[in-house]
Amino acid sequence: MIGIVLGVLVLVIGGVVGGATYLSGHREKVQRTEYRAGHAAYLRADCEQAVGHLRRAMEHRPDRDIAVRTGQELQACQALLAARRKAVGAEPADALNVYLGYLSDSRAETLRLAVQRQVITLVEDVTPKDLVAADLCANLDEIEKAVDEALAAEGKVEPEITDASLTVAAGSADVRSTWLPPMLSACGKAWQKEGLDDRALEAFLRLRKEYPTSSFAGKVLPDIVEISYRVARENGKTLMFDLMELGTLAAGGREAQVALLNCTPMTASIMVAGPEAVSRTAKRSPGAKVYATYEQFASRGCPAGSTVARFWLLPGRYKVVIDLGEGRILYGDWTLRKAKAYITSVAWIRQAS
Repeated sequence: MIGIVLGVLVLVIGGVVGGATYLSGHREKVQRTEYRAGHAAYLRADCEQAVGHLRRAMEHRPDRDIAVRTGQELQACQALLAARRKAVGAEPADALNVYLGYLSDSRAETLRLAVQRQVITLVEDVTPKDLVAADLCANLDEIEKAVDEALAAEGKVEPEITDASLTVAAGSADVRSTWLPPMLSACGKAWQKEGLDDRALEAFLRLRKEYPTSSFAGKVLPDIVEISYRVARENGKTLMFDLMELGTLAAGGREAQVALLNCTPMTASIMVAGPEAVSRTAKRSPGAKVYATYEQFASRGCPAGSTVARFWLLPGRYKVVIDLGEGRILYGDWTLRKAKAYITSVAWIRQAS
């Protein structure tokens, strides 16, 4: 009798163990199947599809390593979907703000790339005015970083992004030269209005250096002169020499002519703003020196063969700033009359500096 009971117990226990083993194997199989499907969708940034599979994978957790990866990818996708819900239907500037917030918080590289590509599309749609209104100028570096990282990934072997809301328009490689000049101009003017001269000047100078052929590069020159002139005056920089009027131009006409001799061993960057704004560069003059005093310069004058920068300008009052590099700034004013010829020079007097 005891033997019969023991036999039955063995059969029952064996059945239970076998059932548990089967159930565990089944749960592991379901977990792996759902994770593979969810992970594949995750790699495509198709979080709508990924979330369902990953949630079901989380319900079957025999494999701890898979469960950890599942949880990480599920959390990343849920964060992206939350950002998308905020961005869908929003103005481009507001959507851009949402995605920048996501990029700031997320470390999921696959999804970050998808969002960075969306940032490219948004910066092509947002207007400079909207960007300023949304206080995005403070995030200009973050926007550039997102665009640069997305463009750097172009051409590499990357998972195909199937989520239509996260795709990038064709021809985006030229996006920097399309969107950045007007943004630098708009943000620079906003900072200038707020009295943030250093930030404004940095934006304007960068615009002219990196995008010299952009129409915006010429438009910010008056702002550069205005800020530079004011800062030079406030910081006690050196005044330029006065103009000398030579007479009336034989050809007549409306414009005045100014010849500026660079009597320094430095390249002179000359910016002029008034009725019109122009800039010229006068290369360093061979044989030129830094003079100890004005009297020393006056007695010697400009060396023979000094370089000359010539200006043809509408009559009127102009502010002038000359940058000789390494913080050597001169500033002053020109008052030009119709059809008159003028001459002046620039020298660096150590005593005056």
